[in-house]
Amino acid sequence: MLDPEKVATIRRLYFAEHWKIGTIASELGVHRDTVRAAVETDPLHRPCRLRPSRLDPYLPFLRETLERHPRLRATRLLDMIRQRGYVGSIQRLRCVVARLRPATGEPFLRLVSLPGEQAQVDWAHFGEVVVGRAKRRLSCFVMTLSFSRALFLEFFFDQSQENFFRGHVAAFDFFSGVARVILYDNLKSAVLERQGSAVHFHPRLIELCSHYHFQPRPCAPGKGNQKGKVERAIRYVTAAATTATSTSTRPATRRPCSSTSAEPEDRRLPAASPPSCPKPRLSFRRRSPRARTPDPLPSSSCACSTTTGRRPCGPP
Repeated sequence: MLDPEKVATIRRLYFAEHWKIGTIASELGVHRDTVRAAVETDPLHRPCRLRPSRLDPYLPFLRETLERHPRLRATRLLDMIRQRGYVGSIQRLRCVVARLRPATGEPFLRLVSLPGEQAQVDWAHFGEVVVGRAKRRLSCFVMTLSFSRALFLEFFFDQSQENFFRGHVAAFDFFSGVARVILYDNLKSAVLERQGSAVHFHPRLIELCSHYHFQPRPCAPGKGNQKGKVERAIRYVTAAATTATSTSTRPATRRPCSSTSAEPEDRRLPAASPPSCPKPRLSFRRRSPRARTPDPLPSSSCACSTTTGRRPCGPP
């Protein structure tokens, strides 16, 4: 039997100096099998003998159940095995489930966009507001530029298709340009029907794309991470609105043009950049004056001045 000092020397020559087993055996005057046994033996990591557990008879059942239902909770598994005779605690079961549960994590790839290449659009919910004696649901149209994270917000009382398009037009005017691709969720205002990769867009959205020269692109169903930039912007705006509410400050809103208008067009513009952080230059494709066609969107419900002699531009 080798003494611990010679075992340490053999392991140092093999792992640190990268000597071969035959070279170590010739140098130290020992047999190759002795050197091999010393290399395979780690005195600090000796295999420990596992004691029998009450869960051992249920391991095949747990393994099979987790393979079919990998997201099943340990509390539910505890009820299932207790009906089969288990009398142990849930702490030991949690350790076993964590070891047996198959890995279902999905890898994510960071998406990088070119300037002016992509924008992301979504709706945000801000609860209810009191208007007179009624409560109205408050929604926010959010558009974020994928490259610069520039943000545009506009608040509405509903998520109708008209307000959805009004938000687009106001965002294009605010950014002074149009991104080449706009990424959407599978909301009804944009996508009427979808079968796999075959997407049937809303005809009104196609008219908007034809007028402003951009390409609509929907996310995959249930893949909100594909438009994570606008989701993160919505979380930021929600947190900012919660902080403003807790401090009892009322944000400035844009007053509707007509008292008969039932749809507010409150706009939350981003704060001006500090002097040390100048506003990034936006590289967008400008609309061509030759391609300008009549706006397919319904006119906003503002009342024109009676001194001009023009009729109101609201709906008849």
